[in-house]
Amino acid sequence: MDESMLPDPSRHSPPTLALSDVAPISEDDMFVEWGKAELPEEHRQREAPGKAPPELCQRLAHGGSLSPDDRRLVVGLMRENRREILSLPQPAIEWVTADLPSSLVGAIELDGYWVSMALGAGRPPCVPWREPHPRTVSELSAHPDAPPLTTRGDFAMEACRGLPILLGESIGGPWCVADGTNRLRSLWRARLAGSAVPETLPVVVGIHPRARHWKRRDAWLALYRTGWQYFGVYRVKNVAQDRRFAVLCPNTRRAVIVAEQTFLELAALGIPELPSVRAEDWTWSSE
Repeated sequence: MDESMLPDPSRHSPPTLALSDVAPISEDDMFVEWGKAELPEEHRQREAPGKAPPELCQRLAHGGSLSPDDRRLVVGLMRENRREILSLPQPAIEWVTADLPSSLVGAIELDGYWVSMALGAGRPPCVPWREPHPRTVSELSAHPDAPPLTTRGDFAMEACRGLPILLGESIGGPWCVADGTNRLRSLWRARLAGSAVPETLPVVVGIHPRARHWKRRDAWLALYRTGWQYFGVYRVKNVAQDRRFAVLCPNTRRAVIVAEQTFLELAALGIPELPSVRAEDWTWSSE
């Protein structure tokens, strides 16, 4: 496998995007938009740490109005399920809504989740994709091994649950996707097919100096090498008292020694830390 084909924001940056109608929103507003898309998903209900009640999932899935209690519950669940977005160092992420030109959707970078998918480390069943691996929404849309979209025909924003969420280092971009890749892929596919698509797409954007690096390539490669599958992985430092760092998967009993920078990137992913482990209980390898 040629790992140089994996996404690396420092080597592959899409053009600066021109946003319009920019308006500030709160962190809670962002989590509500993310929750609309994520909480009703069947696999989230099986696997995520925080699960929404079925009646709330129904309201989210069908665009029902949310009461103040619903909103507080959605925000609380998303803070638990997506705590990695809160782990970026100060300053706090600045959240805004904005309109994104549809013509630029294809240039938006993918996040590290798609690295794991392309490597065959996503939710089962999952096998490695043919290279080169996709780095952007456009490349994902054209990749022969990308999972099929469930939507057919023209793109309809009103049929989408929640706004796509992007992350960038400034209001001018460039951006990567935090949530909404398949919605963006659906729009891009419809646009390439000559179907009617809106000229602009409403999105949520998070602005932070390290925003585009919140899911980094090295961290996802380390996860992949443990045999990790979605949930249930940990990090540990000072392995055997020799000041090494590692990521471990209890399901496979595999442990991978990683660089300190990768260890920090795993922290930014929200991977919990164990105080210590018995070295003899694990099968060890290196990055």
